Amino acid sequence: MTLNSSGPISFGGSTSGQSINLEIGASANATISLNNTSVRTLANVTANNSAITIPTNFYGKTASNAIANNIMRYIVVAGGGSGGSYVGSGGGGAGGLLTGCLTFNSGNTFRITANVGNGGGAGVGCSAGFSGNASLFTFSSAGNVTSLSAVGGGGGAGGGVGGAAGGSGGGGGRSLDPSGPRTGGSGTTGQGNAGGTTPTGFACNPSSGGGGAGDVGLAPTTNAAGGAGGVGRQITIAGATTFYAGGGGGKTCVAAGSGGVGGAGGQGGGGAGTNFCGFQGGNANVNTGGGGGAVSFKASQGGKPGSGGSGIVIIDYASPTALFTVTGGGANSRGNYVCSGTTATRQWIKFTAGNSIATK
Repeated sequence: MTLNSSGPISFGGSTSGQSINLEIGASANATISLNNTSVRTLANVTANNSAITIPTNFYGKTASNAIANNIMRYIVVAGGGSGGSYVGSGGGGAGGLLTGCLTFNSGNTFRITANVGNGGGAGVGCSAGFSGNASLFTFSSAGNVTSLSAVGGGGGAGGGVGGAAGGSGGGGGRSLDPSGPRTGGSGTTGQGNAGGTTPTGFACNPSSGGGGAGDVGLAPTTNAAGGAGGVGRQITIAGATTFYAGGGGGKTCVAAGSGGVGGAGGQGGGGAGTNFCGFQGGNANVNTGGGGGAVSFKASQGGKPGSGGSGIVIIDYASPTALFTVTGGGANSRGNYVCSGTTATRQWIKFTAGNSIATK
């Protein structure tokens, strides 16, 4: 992304090209100040307490300006939860998402340990979804250690119960009168949102979707379709723009032998299956932390909910050459790219499985 070259510029908000928070990789409503390192380097006014003119100093700036040679940007996403499997099941919650910047002394040796969690697997038959696993990122430099742990996504409800809590919560199941609403699972503050709640009176057909890093799960609005999963957060890092941590879609009941309609998966999450009787709900993409979609279940035949997406840890830093030696059992990929509008080369490493260690 790049900030607009004219017009309004704001600290926060969800408007791409206008929000400083979004440009530096923070959440739309994060609290920042003009003395934040990433804000000052974005403005190219790096001395603390020196004057910054808003909006002039931010016009046309891109995230590459905000990451100097001694600033490392990171994204940590936990594994998403799977959806439920039963009449009126909830979608799986997305894994928790953490992103920001860390400062290191470029002349020192420092170390990163990344332990990436798996997404919740798809259960069989009449069951609630499985929660995802946490992802851990530990950074040490000059005797200081920073540990960041993203919480795995909550599993979706398997029918007439509430969703599970997690980084983002799973969606609630069908609500039988007079049982009251079926509450979506709670999310973790700063990492994700709650799953949608199914209102009282939605006795069979719809369930609500899971949560997402960018938005809460959506409750059903009619007795015709499951609730949609919460939207994930769109982040530009490692040379690509991707939605991470979207919630899975809820799934309606099977009525009179016909398949109900599945809720849409949030961007970055798995959509619910539109079929029933042995069919599977939507799987979230691997390495995005999305929640899996729910699926309906007919008494004589089991449906299989979609699996949550596995987590990922990414680091991204400005350097013409790769700084890190990577060891350990976890699979990883790495590369470089040139930021749009600059000649500065950036390096990235994606940790995608198990436990890997990067050392400079």
